[in-house]
Amino acid sequence: MADLQVVMRGLFPASMGVGVTDPTAEQPDLMAAEMAATEGMVPKRLREFSAGRYAARLAMKAIGQSVRPILMGADRAPIWPVGLRGSIAHCDSACVAVVTLSDETVGVDIEPDLPLEADLIEVITTVDERERLQARPIAERGLLARKLFCAKEAVYKAQYPISKEMFDFHTLNIRLSASMGEFQAVFSRNVGPFRADQMVHGQFGAAAGFMLAGVILEPV
Repeated sequence: MADLQVVMRGLFPASMGVGVTDPTAEQPDLMAAEMAATEGMVPKRLREFSAGRYAARLAMKAIGQSVRPILMGADRAPIWPVGLRGSIAHCDSACVAVVTLSDETVGVDIEPDLPLEADLIEVITTVDERERLQARPIAERGLLARKLFCAKEAVYKAQYPISKEMFDFHTLNIRLSASMGEFQAVFSRNVGPFRADQMVHGQFGAAAGFMLAGVILEPV
């Protein structure tokens, strides 16, 4: 997890705390106030939930904050303690979190650094994105599609605390930089205060068999 920690640290400024945990390992106990959200969770989901909350507590400590519970709203989104904003993401074998004291909202996603399943590509991509994928060598398309998915998840998590609006994958059109280290996400329609054609910038990272995407949004 050390390499993943380094990459996470590089996606966000030093003023923001980051945390990385392994959901397949034993986790510290949840805080009492967090336990109510776990009723009915299957063991796998409980491990991921616990690892995500622990990653967030590590991120809080990294910026000198006392550890406080992170509750879960009716929409299943984290309810961050007063004065903090953050984002949590997980896949089967890693959890990551970022926490900030600023007025910015943040989004992070982590995915296995593997090609996206072919039957999911049309689900998560726009027509424009598929045209760009078709211009790439066949061997690259699945992995690039996974990067598009990762970017969309990070943008969605960053915008949701502002808009409180859920949307499908076709609401965002992702353009990857030539180096594949950065991306631009363009809204295809109005979403809360975000206007159609508004652009959001993000960054990618990769380590230990994972890809990450990070997004920071200024207050709207």
